[in-house]
Amino acid sequence: MDTYLIIDILLLVSCIFELSTKKIKQKIIFIWMIFFTLFGGLRWEIGGDWAIYKGYFDAAQWNLESILSYKRWEGDISIEPGYMFLSALVKMVFIDEYWCFNLLMGFFAQYTYYRFSMEFSPRRPLLMYALILGTGMYSYIFVRSGLSVVVCYWAYRYIRDRKMMRFLLVVIVAGFIHRQVLLFIPLYWAVKWHFRWKVYVIGYLCCCVAYMLLKDYITLLIFALGDLGDMTEKLQWYTDEDVGKLGRQISYGTWVMYFIMLSIFLFFRKKFKLEEDDWYNCMLVGFFIIIASNTVFTEGMSTLGRISVPYKPARTILVMMVINQLLDNGRYWAKRFALAFFLGLAMINIYKDVNDPLMDICFAPYRSIFDFNIL
Repeated sequence: MDTYLIIDILLLVSCIFELSTKKIKQKIIFIWMIFFTLFGGLRWEIGGDWAIYKGYFDAAQWNLESILSYKRWEGDISIEPGYMFLSALVKMVFIDEYWCFNLLMGFFAQYTYYRFSMEFSPRRPLLMYALILGTGMYSYIFVRSGLSVVVCYWAYRYIRDRKMMRFLLVVIVAGFIHRQVLLFIPLYWAVKWHFRWKVYVIGYLCCCVAYMLLKDYITLLIFALGDLGDMTEKLQWYTDEDVGKLGRQISYGTWVMYFIMLSIFLFFRKKFKLEEDDWYNCMLVGFFIIIASNTVFTEGMSTLGRISVPYKPARTILVMMVINQLLDNGRYWAKRFALAFFLGLAMINIYKDVNDPLMDICFAPYRSIFDFNIL
């Protein structure tokens, strides 16, 4: 855990270079890109479902049967063909080593984060990059669900630029890696959803009530579905009352934090006269989907909560839109609030990262290929 805490703190401290020139900012980002590519790519026997995904890679072959029909560890559902295709492609073009696959996927993720930061916060890319990587180890140590979300980062520019076919193409490609991202498609049309503040406030309060009233009914529904396969089995496990450290928990503090952030975004929408701004309202809808999903399907029910994962870049864009507006305001209070807002989010991210329930199970202590003499 100490390793990840040190990384999070150093990443936050490096944001001081945001006061420097554009070239220096880019150099700092490049240094972090190299570090995270190597740190995540050369890991060994750590990360979620390590043995399972290494098994997928070992089994991948350059033929249609392997790519289209390989069964997941449950034995009754085929894994998405895009992931098997990438595994087979790496083995054919490069070398048959799992660390090589992780290294290449890690580089793709880091390059994506860099381009995303330069695209949506060109004046302050280091702050945006730090917000993305500051969300913790899942941003640089991931499995196919995380990889599919990385692909979806490329779709956001097509929402903004209103290029529907390119948007759909990116999301479909991501869907071949993990189907969860197909739930991201409706955001394309959210540019015209300019809801009033009352709708958001009442809507979120309803989500809190819905969780408290319906959580047991959701559990019963999952068990009633019985034999629908992989997803049902996972949901049964996640909603079991006796799953120990990963069990279902209500986090009222998280609910309060969500409500405060929603209030901040709504306040500055009015303050900066962005009520009719399509892009701001679209990202606000994306943020609301995140907090609504994470509230109704809270903590231990994280499989259902995954519907919000492709929307997380919307939160980063929204945060940077507010911060950039405040810093460009020129007033003393605005700059101080922007700093406090950024540091507050960074501290929350660090706390959540080092206190993740999977930290000691899957991620700590950190081990690399050099610890196992793999090379």
